[in-house]
Amino acid sequence: MLCIAGCAGVLSSPAPRESPSAFLVFVTLWGISTIFLAFYCDKEAHLALGVLIVALIIRAVFIIVDPLLSDDLFRYLWEGRVQLEGFNPFVYSPSSEQLFPLRDHIWEQVGHKEVSTIYPPGSLAMFRVFAATTYSPIIVKITAALADFITVAIIYIGTRKKGLGATILWAIHPLPVLESAQNGHIEATAIMLAATCLLLIQRGDLTKAWVFAVIGGLVKLLPLALLVPIIKRQRLTKSGLLLLLTAIAIGLSLTPWLDPTLIRGFNRYYEAWSFNASGFNILLLVFGEPATARLAGVAIGATFCLLAATRKVSPAMFFLCVSAALIALSPVVHPWYVLWALLPALWVGAWPWAVLATTSLWSYHVLGTYEPVTATWTEAWWIPAIEYTVPLIATIFWLRRQKRPLNV
Repeated sequence: MLCIAGCAGVLSSPAPRESPSAFLVFVTLWGISTIFLAFYCDKEAHLALGVLIVALIIRAVFIIVDPLLSDDLFRYLWEGRVQLEGFNPFVYSPSSEQLFPLRDHIWEQVGHKEVSTIYPPGSLAMFRVFAATTYSPIIVKITAALADFITVAIIYIGTRKKGLGATILWAIHPLPVLESAQNGHIEATAIMLAATCLLLIQRGDLTKAWVFAVIGGLVKLLPLALLVPIIKRQRLTKSGLLLLLTAIAIGLSLTPWLDPTLIRGFNRYYEAWSFNASGFNILLLVFGEPATARLAGVAIGATFCLLAATRKVSPAMFFLCVSAALIALSPVVHPWYVLWALLPALWVGAWPWAVLATTSLWSYHVLGTYEPVTATWTEAWWIPAIEYTVPLIATIFWLRRQKRPLNV
């Protein structure tokens, strides 16, 4: 009942920009009640079909709700149209004068118009399909919701021997629901491909797993990390051949976009933006300069991931290490980034990440301070303090109860 109340509250409450407090209350109620539901129904295997049905219904409902938390899907549609008109989105940002004749109602809702695309070629191909079909937010939201529902099914198949809790958490928790069915983020598709890859590795079908890791990496880069555990399980000669084919595939996919300004948008994102950071803020206090803090974060993250790659851990645990490093050290941590860690965390049974999935939604509090004229907002210091401290406390209690090392 609490899950239903929280979900209904999110649906019926004013827009987060008008009343962020109401949104935070209801989404927190929804998230916490989902965690308790997963805990108490973990052994109720007979509820699996009901959970899948509820997951489908919730996503169908949020498909028809306006994307009030993020404007990313409008950029997806705009960059799809730009491609259809023969322009390179790496070269021409939405504010480019060359694209002035294309400006329409979708362009008006694109954020950060001065920044060119930061998306890999697989995402751009999807954007082109979106624009060529309905050129409407509904096609983006349906695609994301369907991909996320498939992820629910994959998690159930991959973790059902351990219980139903992981499936319930992804199926009903507000973070996956809102970021897919409501906000239409492209992460939903990439995470679905990563989940498929994890399942194939678990079943020993490494060649197919490699394919899904590469396709996922063409949509969002992070699934490429799963190539590491695949390589560790394959013969060296076969891995070498597949690496060569992967390089060729990625090279061919980039060919239409090759230009000196290829990473201009990414550089702007990397060098200038900071939002809802955790560990990065500590590095900033230590080093003083944002550029130095970013380099230190990259170095620490790369070292941590390299050490994880040398350990005998499961593919899901390695993927969790990579995702956790990204979240801990990145200067920008949007709520949907947490989904990358939530997937492998549920796979290995690290439930405290569901707490962060809940508290991460508090970062949407900034929408109440958004100034449309200047396109700026003000972050409250206490939001990240609560957002990251509560999951840390949950992790400490959870680790004390572990009876074996977390290397499954």
